[in-house]
Amino acid sequence: MGIAAAAEGKSGMAMAGILMGQLNSDGGERVFQRVIVEEVIFDPAMLDDKRLDSLVKQYGLQNDHFLKTSPPNTIIGKRVLDSSSGAESGSQYFFPFFSSHLMMPVKAGEHVWVFYEPGKGKEYGFWITRIHEPRSIEDTNHTHADRKHHVAANVGTIDKFEGKTTKIPSFANGALVEKGSETKSIATTASSVGDVDVYEKMIKKSDAGKISDMEDVPRYKKRPGDLAVQGSNNTLIVLGTDRAGASAESEDDADLGKVAKQKPKADQKGKAGSIDIVVGRGQNPKTAPETVKNSIGNTETKKDITKENVDEGNPDLEFDLGRIYISMKSDVDENFNVQLKGFPKEPVGPYAVIKVDHVRIIARKTIKYLLQPTKDTPENECAGIVIKDGNIIFVPSDSGYIKLGSEDASAAILCTEKAVPAGGKVSATPIVSSIGSTIGAGGDNGSFSTKVLIKA
Repeated sequence: MGIAAAAEGKSGMAMAGILMGQLNSDGGERVFQRVIVEEVIFDPAMLDDKRLDSLVKQYGLQNDHFLKTSPPNTIIGKRVLDSSSGAESGSQYFFPFFSSHLMMPVKAGEHVWVFYEPGKGKEYGFWITRIHEPRSIEDTNHTHADRKHHVAANVGTIDKFEGKTTKIPSFANGALVEKGSETKSIATTASSVGDVDVYEKMIKKSDAGKISDMEDVPRYKKRPGDLAVQGSNNTLIVLGTDRAGASAESEDDADLGKVAKQKPKADQKGKAGSIDIVVGRGQNPKTAPETVKNSIGNTETKKDITKENVDEGNPDLEFDLGRIYISMKSDVDENFNVQLKGFPKEPVGPYAVIKVDHVRIIARKTIKYLLQPTKDTPENECAGIVIKDGNIIFVPSDSGYIKLGSEDASAAILCTEKAVPAGGKVSATPIVSSIGSTIGAGGDNGSFSTKVLIKA
C-alpha cells in the first residue's frame, strides 16, 4: 500500500489505508496516534510501592520500572479503537513531550496525541497535547471526544457539528443516539474497550479524576496576533494588544456578510502591547456562557454554536473577578471608570492595574512605594511611602506635601515643641492657654494622638 500500491495501480487501497488512519501518505505507520488518558501521574512521589503494584496490575503494564521513574504529568493511556488498533492494544506509559518548563493540562478520559521515538522500542511513548475537537465539543475544562457521535433523533452531520447533540451531554463510549425519551448506544462505534460508561469510570475512579474540578468555563476568542494561555478552570493570560471588550467591531457587507471592520474605539491602536492576567471571566450575563448539567451531574458550558453568546468570555473590566493588566498604551481611567473626588481622569499612556475584591501585598522586611520620574531624579525630588520596622512613613519631596483629605488640603497641623515616642506610644506636653486651660491632655479640649508623629 502507500507509494508502492499507487505505482501498481492500487491507489484506491492506498487512500483507504490513509483515511482509516493506518498509514501516512508514504505508506508508513502514522507518526501521531490518538490515545485515551486513563490516569495521570501528577505526583509520582506520593505513590508508595503498594500503589505502584496496584497500578501495574490494574492497567496490565509491562514494565514497572518506567512507572517508578516517571516524571510528573506522565499518563497511562491506551490507543483509541479504530481500524489500526484493536482490543489487544494495551495500556502504556507516555511521558510528557515538553520539558518540565512547560506542563500541559490533561485529565482522565480525554484524548491526546502521542508518538514514539523513531528507531526505539515502544515500551513507552510521549504525549504532546490534548486533541482539539470541533467547537461544538471542545471544552477548555474537559473535552469528551466521542461526543462527535452523540446525536439526537433526525440530526444530520451538519447539525451534529453545530452542537445539536443529545439533550444531556454524555461521556458515553462511542456513538449515542437519542430517540424521544430513549437513548441507545451503538457498541460497534466504541472508542475504548469496555462498557458504555467506561469513560465515566475513568473520570470518577482515577486519581486524576478525583482532584479535577469539572465546571463551566467561558470560551475565549483571541486576536490573530495574540498569545493566549488558558488553564482548565477559568484562568487566562493573554499577551496581546490593548483590549477592553470584544476583539473587533463588525459590519454587514452586502456581498461578504458580516466582516471585521476595526478594533473597538475604546482600544488603542499601535504601540499598545498589553498583558492581561485574569481569573473568573463570565460573571456578567453579557459575557457568561449558557450552561447545562452533564450526565455525571456537573455543570459545563453548553456548546450549541447556533445559540452561542457572541460576547461570551470577552474581557469585562467591571465584573471579571480578578485582573492584573499591564499596557504600553491604554485609556485605563476611562476603561476601568476610575473616579476619585478632586482628581481628574489621567490621559492615555502606559499603565499597570490590579483589580480584585481583596488585595494582599506581603513583605518580610520592607515595602516601598516610590514616585521617581527618571532614574536620575535626585532623592529630594522623589516622594514615597515606606513600610519598615513596624513603621509607616510618608515621605514628600522637598517641594511637595503630605496632604490628607483632598488635593487642595491647605491647613497646617499645630505641633508641640517636643513629641517623644516611648515603646510605640507617643507622649506630648499639653499646651497651656492664656487663661490657664490645657489642650491635648484629655477632656473637652482633646488628646494628642499616641500613634502619629509629624515632622514639625
